Amino acid sequence: MPSIPIGPDLSLDPLERVWSRLAPRLARSATRSRGHQTRRLADMPVVRCGGGLVRLAHEARAGDRLRWIDLPPSARLDLPLHEGSPFALLLCRGEAQVDGRPMAALDYCEAAAAPATLTLASGTGARVMVHERAAPCRTDGVAAPAPSCWQTLAPGLARRLLAPPRGGVAPFLVRFGAGAVVASHRHCHDETCLLLEGEIHSEDQLLLPGDFQLAPAGAIHHDVASERGGLLYVHGDVDLDIVIAQEAD
Repeated sequence: MPSIPIGPDLSLDPLERVWSRLAPRLARSATRSRGHQTRRLADMPVVRCGGGLVRLAHEARAGDRLRWIDLPPSARLDLPLHEGSPFALLLCRGEAQVDGRPMAALDYCEAAAAPATLTLASGTGARVMVHERAAPCRTDGVAAPAPSCWQTLAPGLARRLLAPPRGGVAPFLVRFGAGAVVASHRHCHDETCLLLEGEIHSEDQLLLPGDFQLAPAGAIHHDVASERGGLLYVHGDVDLDIVIAQEAD
């Protein structure tokens, strides 16, 4: 009868014993995270445009692009867009004017057909997210949806829809309280995430403000939590497809 191990192999030195415990966990995490794409703020391509800084967080198929724009005080720039494509804009912090329209922190607007350029200006400084998408949004001209209320999802987790769902997908904000955890879930559609504030652990990665992550359709997201709290922009499934614990492992 083969022997059954009942504890760590004491023939190994301490470092080997630690690695023997960690290696399987790391291998499982790498397998589970396969397909997730993460880009750090510091690694994003950046160009100077009209006194502001424009960072490319993500670009996929034609018409699908997400950018950060940092506007210092008294800055003004004309941001080139994919003319005719739908786009959305979120003012992440500060105050700004978008084509002359004043916006405050966490204001959101979208349009079904983008102009060739979008004029952004700020007297006090601002950070703006512009998300151009291939899928159309049913909006004529640039429109700001009525602000929705924060909805409690779970202890320490709240969500605010930024626009009505379309085909089960919507843009929304998720606020994490300290210690909040999101249950393991499967993505039915591609999910775009951009961390606006705080810290969030996604799998074994620590996301910091400005970091981007894409979870493709069909991927399972495990171990999403925040020790200190955070604010996340998401464009993805409105309803979570929760997976059972056995499947998540």
